[in-house]
Amino acid sequence: MSSQLLVSYDNDHDECQRYIYLLRKWGQNPNFPSVTFQEQHMAPTEKLAAVPAANEQAIKDCSALLLLIGNQTMENAYWVGWQITAAIAYHKPVIIYKLRAAYLSPYEVYDYDVAWLAEFSYDAIRTIFLEATKE
Repeated sequence: MSSQLLVSYDNDHDECQRYIYLLRKWGQNPNFPSVTFQEQHMAPTEKLAAVPAANEQAIKDCSALLLLIGNQTMENAYWVGWQITAAIAYHKPVIIYKLRAAYLSPYEVYDYDVAWLAEFSYDAIRTIFLEATKE
């Protein structure tokens, strides 16, 4: 499988690290999409500035965006909202996984047709990725 899954995650909390570890391992399997990562973090001065071109290029280059909603995601809602909006603009499927049901989601996840991942497992991610990226 030569498709690329861009994973957006909150690096300010240790909770995400086990998910990142699993995605790195699964990404080594040729039957799983290759995985790249983008942190959900913006310094306060960046919030009103243009999003760096490298971040936009990562969205353009991926086959789908997997958004891991963690404890700190809403603190970076501007950034995460931009990622979702950019992925939709570039016709990239957006897959959402909440690390805990109580975590708040950015409003953009309700504004667009996104896929919700109910279970964080190799098979669940691979299946929803294949379904979302069908042409």
